[in-house]
Amino acid sequence: MNTKVLLFFLLAISISEQAISADIVRGEQIATEMEKRTTGFKPFSVSATLLSVGKDGTETFPRALHIRVMDSTEKDAGYLTFIEVTAPASIRGMAYLTLSQMKRSNIQWRYDTARVRKIAIVDPKGSFLESEFSYEDLADQEVHKFSYAYLRDEPCGALTCFVLERMPRKESAYEKQVVWVDGAEYRVQKAELYGKAGIVVKTITVSGYQKVQDRFWWPDVVELKNAASGRVSRIRYAGYKVDTDVTQDVFNPSRMRENRAAGN
Repeated sequence: MNTKVLLFFLLAISISEQAISADIVRGEQIATEMEKRTTGFKPFSVSATLLSVGKDGTETFPRALHIRVMDSTEKDAGYLTFIEVTAPASIRGMAYLTLSQMKRSNIQWRYDTARVRKIAIVDPKGSFLESEFSYEDLADQEVHKFSYAYLRDEPCGALTCFVLERMPRKESAYEKQVVWVDGAEYRVQKAELYGKAGIVVKTITVSGYQKVQDRFWWPDVVELKNAASGRVSRIRYAGYKVDTDVTQDVFNPSRMRENRAAGN
């Protein structure tokens, strides 16, 4: 090979590697800023409605939820989330507990009042209340569980978004995620979830953010579309409030039955 050609080839490789390295660093910086802006909040509660959405946009099969969230103070722990079903009556009192882990897989439980009335470990890939959301989709997406790369900037509605690729470091139902994060407040606006075959299997869109506790942005609506079936599930949130009754005891797996507000 001609010496000049060889030098040019090596230089091109070096430049390419430097660009990839810069994109990884920038991606991680953006992800770290996202995490910084969603940690340190006071314990809160919020009401939510999980809905199925027809092709004509009609919302059906509503399931009412009461959600309590706390930012854990323990090392390598993330959010603590307790979700209780308050309607319809047929499943009222079912409860779901998630203990997010920074560097390990999340720990999740379900309290099922329908038949067995016992706590069971939840399959993270399973459907949440027969919706298109899986338990993994609803869990906190801790920064340390992914590797990142910045892809580009692009418009997202009236905002400009960073587009990031994140690859799971631990076992996941997804090969990768492509996430749109607005540059104004570092809020997720959209995420495409890729299956093991390398194609988009789900798309999540987030809208209607509201400012809570003076500096935290939480969504009004999270919508998920299943690419294969075309089915859509939507969660509407309302009434975010600081809740002094949300303490560490609420997130004790052995007390899931007692900690339900709906009872029975």
